[in-house]
Amino acid sequence: MKLKDLTKNPFKGGFISAASTLVYVAIIAIIFMLMSKMQSVPPEFLGIIFVLSLLVLSAAICGTLVFGMPILLFIDKDFKRGLSFLGYTIVWFAIFTVVILVLGMLF
Repeated sequence: MKLKDLTKNPFKGGFISAASTLVYVAIIAIIFMLMSKMQSVPPEFLGIIFVLSLLVLSAAICGTLVFGMPILLFIDKDFKRGLSFLGYTIVWFAIFTVVILVLGMLF
């Protein structure tokens, strides 16, 4: 899929952006689950550095996935499509979050 295809259809592009963010969050969740099952615990200082570094990295990655395309559209002065793209991304991510919440309550 080409970049222009994503910008032409904000509904589809927002879905892909939100799904990409969800995949990244799932990968981080899996890493935390695996780390909790490990026998050894990192020293407190290194653990704090790891968590804070992961927070900064996650903010950068998720910020790029959610706001990257809308910012590019804004730079191209396509404000309407940029806001639509951002809105659909947020709506899709909210839907994914609610589905995960409901699934978590059921299982």
